[in-house]
Amino acid sequence: MCAAINKAERLIRLEALILSSSGIKRAEIARRFNVDPSTITRDIDELSLMDVPVQEDDDNYLFIDKSSYLNNIRFTRNEAVYVYLACKLISSQVDRKSTIAASAIRKLGLSIKNISESIANQMFKDSNNLDCGFKTDDKEFRRTMDIFSISWTKNRLARFQYRSTKEKALHFYEAGIFLFLPHSAGQTILALGYCPLKNEVRMFRIDRVSNAVITDKIYKTDKLPVWEEKLKNAWNVWCGDKNPVDVVLRFSSRVSRRVKETVWHSSQIINDQPDGSVLASYKITEPEEMLPWIRGWGSDVEVVKPENLRLTLIEEVKKMKKIYGI
Repeated sequence: MCAAINKAERLIRLEALILSSSGIKRAEIARRFNVDPSTITRDIDELSLMDVPVQEDDDNYLFIDKSSYLNNIRFTRNEAVYVYLACKLISSQVDRKSTIAASAIRKLGLSIKNISESIANQMFKDSNNLDCGFKTDDKEFRRTMDIFSISWTKNRLARFQYRSTKEKALHFYEAGIFLFLPHSAGQTILALGYCPLKNEVRMFRIDRVSNAVITDKIYKTDKLPVWEEKLKNAWNVWCGDKNPVDVVLRFSSRVSRRVKETVWHSSQIINDQPDGSVLASYKITEPEEMLPWIRGWGSDVEVVKPENLRLTLIEEVKKMKKIYGI
């Protein structure tokens, strides 16, 4: 059963790859899919039986006769731009290879080509970076994504091992995945999962999961709407059962305009100060998640509160002074 599913998925990705290229040889396809060229030949024969018009020129380049190919997805010009931006988020901010993500982007690119060839061509380039570019080839990551995708779409529990940065020991979980989130700061993908045994929702970094398997157990939960509400109090993705706290930052006059022109969080309140600086207030469940963003402003920002976040930055400044011999 698993082999049949893998083959079916490969046929879909193969169709999208040939469609998005001006011509591609069997050897290159086999290299991208990590299979024998003879497998690709058999797959092409099957596509032909499925009325996909695959053809081959005198130089052995494969192509699909687009005049005989039916494409059912249609976008407006404005929609096409946002589809591109959504795809760019994955292609630029996830550091792992993914033939599945590449295939999805190619299909969307093909749907947009009749509106804008330049947008479609850029999406084809981005898709190439995902399956044959500089990204890390992490088979465990791809396998986890496959298992977690089944868990989400089929409402079935997944069983896996997980390691956190704070603890060296591996922990075993059985969870039903109900949401994926791109995590730009970590260049990875996060999954939210419901753990029935502890009746809690936890967040998992895909690149810290190992030995994931799907089970036959179906999960049901009424906690999802509540948890989505909690996500609103996260700076990015960190959330928990704590009540949100007030985070107040003072930005210098040099960057005040830049701060005010962007809504960084839905709870944002900005007050102008007489000296040209601004006080920006946020209600955040886990203020520590803001640290990378705060550090990025350098000396143009001061943490006013909470006190523990302010002390964290003070300690970091002391360590930096020692590093640079100040």
